[in-house]
Amino acid sequence: KRVFTAPCEHGLLVFNIGPAPDFAPYAYDVYEDAYGYADNGGLCPIYPSWTATQKATFPMWERDDPTEQRIELGEIEQKISTRVVTHDGSKQFVKQGGDFVIIRKGNFYNPSYYRQLQEHVRSFPPKLN
Repeated sequence: KRVFTAPCEHGLLVFNIGPAPDFAPYAYDVYEDAYGYADNGGLCPIYPSWTATQKATFPMWERDDPTEQRIELGEIEQKISTRVVTHDGSKQFVKQGGDFVIIRKGNFYNPSYYRQLQEHVRSFPPKLN
């Protein structure tokens, strides 16, 4: 499992970047996105943060991944593990990617944001740094 602590009135988005399907004209796609937001019932001065737990039936870390990280707030995704989600029919030449997190002020995640994230990820060249 993973445990995240986010400031009050901030959204937290976790997602995986992995190889796109063979038929796709792009190399990478977004998988396993999960989002949470809390304003702590308007009691941010008393409860300045909230905690989210991500559970899975599979290992969420690779052997060399750090198990504790400080996540900066903002618009840019930050890599938290090198685990790559692959599906049957995924591009074979693309083996890079990983789990990422964005923690940003406000309740930001909606279908429009998802489309923008997907377009951003799909614009990555076949070798992701």
